[in-house]
Amino acid sequence: YLALFIFGTILSFNRKNPSEIIWLAITLYLIMYILRSLYSLKEVQLGAHLGAGNVIISLLPFVLLGLKNYKYKERYANIVLCLGIFFVALIGARTATLALIMLVLVMNLWPYIIKKKFRFYLLLFSTMLTIVFLYFVYLLYMTHDGEPLIAGSSIGVLQKSTDTRFIIWVHLLDTIQDNILWGVGSLQSTNQASPLQYIDFTMNRKNLAAHSLYFEIIYRLGIVGLFLFLGIILALWTCFWKGRNLWEIKIAASLTIAILFLASASVVLIFSYMELRWGFVWLFFGIAFGSSLP
Repeated sequence: YLALFIFGTILSFNRKNPSEIIWLAITLYLIMYILRSLYSLKEVQLGAHLGAGNVIISLLPFVLLGLKNYKYKERYANIVLCLGIFFVALIGARTATLALIMLVLVMNLWPYIIKKKFRFYLLLFSTMLTIVFLYFVYLLYMTHDGEPLIAGSSIGVLQKSTDTRFIIWVHLLDTIQDNILWGVGSLQSTNQASPLQYIDFTMNRKNLAAHSLYFEIIYRLGIVGLFLFLGIILALWTCFWKGRNLWEIKIAASLTIAILFLASASVVLIFSYMELRWGFVWLFFGIAFGSSLP
């Protein structure tokens, strides 16, 4: 990932405008991917909706980047993002839907956000605090009934049960108590952790796959690892301030906020088995960082 970040920085530093051929290729691939998913919508809703949502989020920034030299790029970007939101909501990728909504909001509020440095940093820290609050509310007030939001709905996000993460996270919280500071080791995935015998576990699986980057980091690297990760995000965010008026930075900063929300219920950026998809995101971060260099 570091190599991809550096490579993206070099590409951006030496060539300010994205290649139109590459942009068209990525856009065409994304369109074909969406059409293929819609063709087998039921299968995607029942199975690979999480992966499909991550594909959209990892490639959309490159599509938006290709709009850089268009006169009405903000208008076109909103159209593209709204179509993306509709698709991920339809297939049932709930957290990806929330992430894309946040991406749209940040991009449209960006001129207001960057007027003052305080607002710029407030956005990042308020996002982190909001995620902590949402975790607290979910774990404390989750009804654990296992029912879909709207039974019989054809829209994927309304078909899903609300208790899946709750069951896993209750077990993980108890599991990590003895290693809360340093974790159990970076190579010890939650996929290898087994449900606890003394806590009810009703899911049809034999592991405690976290489905949350934050829980995954705490399990592997402890609170120390979590603060290290957030420190990297903060360092990246700080670099964005210098080039805050650039189109690349606007996309990258909005993407950062979106991914922080996405990471609350999905393993992204690091420790993910979808290395190629998140490699694209680190590449884009490198491109954005390189564009802000003098």
